[in-house]
Amino acid sequence: MPATSCFSCIFAGVGLPPAFFWMIAGFLVAVAILTMVAALKSAGRQETPDHCWKAGIFYVNPKDESLFVPKRSGLGYTLNFAHPWSWWVLAGIIVLTLAPLVFALCAIHRGPALHR
Repeated sequence: MPATSCFSCIFAGVGLPPAFFWMIAGFLVAVAILTMVAALKSAGRQETPDHCWKAGIFYVNPKDESLFVPKRSGLGYTLNFAHPWSWWVLAGIIVLTLAPLVFALCAIHRGPALHR
């Protein structure tokens, strides 16, 4: 069975087109690529200044042109919230997180009309 027909079956239950899956997958791949590029760029980077961390978890440094910076503790990266693109990335993550919930609620609200 081709992959697109499998995804069509999954998304047909909630009334989503298969293109929606590819939009989500494309965004996740783009974020993964940006994270890898950030990791390569920050390999020789010095630590971020302490005064740029707000509440210990939000990095805000207008002088730093990096979109992603290494987390203060643990593994991974966080956004530089002083970078204008960080808000677009955050909005994309929020929209892609809430979109399946909204579509599922709409499908539930419509009820059996989907199965005609």
